[in-house]
Amino acid sequence: MVGAVLPRRSRRLTVQGAAGLVLLIVLGVILTSLSYSGDLVYEDLALTGLFGLVLGAVFYRTRFCMFCMVRDGVEGRNTRPLQGLLLAVAVGSAGYLLIFGSWVPDPRAGWLPPNAFIGPVGWNLVAGGLLFGLGMAVSGSCISSHLYRGGAGNSGSWLALLGSLGGFALGYATWDF
Repeated sequence: MVGAVLPRRSRRLTVQGAAGLVLLIVLGVILTSLSYSGDLVYEDLALTGLFGLVLGAVFYRTRFCMFCMVRDGVEGRNTRPLQGLLLAVAVGSAGYLLIFGSWVPDPRAGWLPPNAFIGPVGWNLVAGGLLFGLGMAVSGSCISSHLYRGGAGNSGSWLALLGSLGGFALGYATWDF
């Protein structure tokens, strides 16, 4: 009955959505079974992988891109998505403050947990941030949208992701562990 009412394109999207949901459920079952294999490596990966798959599907369907939201707000005067992003940042910051505030090391207290690392803020951090922003401006979107566009087969996104991966590799190579 649904196939007779919906146009051809809507039927295709409905079938794709159902197939995607079935795939997520199957991958969730696989990841969950791996987490009970007794191997400590897989215990944390099951739920993280499932959340990553769901978040990726949501990003793909909503075409989520923080850079595009800011660009639309500045160039096109469409501030509605930007307001939503700022609200999400505000709610996330409040949640972070309430939940994780007790876990964050405070260097002013004179004692730090042995595994805490607080890096110095310097010119290199500013330069890296500016270079990262320039890369987003040149590529036309942020890394999150390149991830779902690359998954959809956009070869330009793979090039941008390779550049980002190279930048992250350089950052880790110079990191003071």
